[in-house]
Amino acid sequence: MLDTVLFEFDGVVVDAGDAREDALCSALLTEGVVLSAQTYRELCAGHAFDDAARAALGGREGTDEPLIAVIAARAERAYRAYIGKGVTLVDGVRDLIDRLLPVTRLGIVSRSSRQEIALVLSLARVEHAFACVIGAEDAFPPKPSPAPYTAALARLAKRRPPSPGATIVALEDSWQGIRSARAAGIRTIAVGNTPAHVAIEADALLLTLDGATAETLHALATGGGERIP
Repeated sequence: MLDTVLFEFDGVVVDAGDAREDALCSALLTEGVVLSAQTYRELCAGHAFDDAARAALGGREGTDEPLIAVIAARAERAYRAYIGKGVTLVDGVRDLIDRLLPVTRLGIVSRSSRQEIALVLSLARVEHAFACVIGAEDAFPPKPSPAPYTAALARLAKRRPPSPGATIVALEDSWQGIRSARAAGIRTIAVGNTPAHVAIEADALLLTLDGATAETLHALATGGGERIP
């Protein structure tokens, strides 16, 4: 039985990866740092803005935490301005939320900040669906540490412990998230056009959430169904 589904926010619920990249790049450019798309993918994708800025500035002489905080704040403002104009949910996620809500608990465990998450969920009118939201501020160290997912499990357990033998599934799109969930003992499904070297770390791969159901997720996560290529 599928008891709980935990979503990464950025890339699984909302399609805002390009906005995050543009926001960070523009914030870094203010400091004279040009970040290539390849470097962003290799060093910064999958991280909160402060960790992404820290990674981008790694080894740069004079880099300090106040500078990282300034860059992260600029990136955060640019990102919020973008999503304030409207958001695009990942294909199929709204219907999946509607299907899962009557039969499972839903939560978010994300590298994004709680403010970002709350704003987008409110704009999309799905904030009521999630029993638990763990943002970048709520657990340390961040993904790939299990801390964000163990924090979510602890918060959910205060409301209602999972039923014996019930399955908890994480939907992730990055290697950091997959390793985080698995380290917390949670079965994990990689979602979207995930690189093979990332997807192989998950229990299963689901290219699209279109048409997915509780039964689909349970079968994939527990090995009762084939990976969907």
